[in-house]
Amino acid sequence: MTIAVFYFQPFQSRADQDVVIGLRFAYDAEVVAALKDILRPLHARTRDEPAHIGGAGGWLAEARSWFVELRAWPLVRAELLARGYRIGWTDRPPSVRHYGALDSPAGAQAPAPADPAPHPAVKPACCSWHALAKTAEILRAQAAGTLEWTPACWAYWAACVEATLAHAPEAEG
Repeated sequence: MTIAVFYFQPFQSRADQDVVIGLRFAYDAEVVAALKDILRPLHARTRDEPAHIGGAGGWLAEARSWFVELRAWPLVRAELLARGYRIGWTDRPPSVRHYGALDSPAGAQAPAPADPAPHPAVKPACCSWHALAKTAEILRAQAAGTLEWTPACWAYWAACVEATLAHAPEAEG
């Protein structure tokens, strides 16, 4: 099964700040169960109340779509691919409400002007298969309070992992 993915911002409280990844697919209980299993352990690590991020993602009935926060997307995407699902990028469906001007992959990847550079710990691991292994190490450091990432860092990291997986022979085939 191919899961259509797109960028959008369904939360008015975060308009013009960032975007999330939208997921759409024909209803399949197995895919729904997989998404719930993948997202469940990521909620606590992704939650950021000051940034209005309640968890890693979930179902948005009004959009008839699932959403995944950018900071959780690399892990969610890798797990979906590992379980045999295909990912297909598409434009945001016109029926999906979007708040803000950031609605394209270029807009989603751009660092915020207030934080133009990603955290130095990100760059050495970026754009190699080492990046996937490094993800767990970085999440542990963040949980321990020894590494704090801004939304721009997460967007940069997501772009690096995306580029890594896009160049892998077994990715999205």
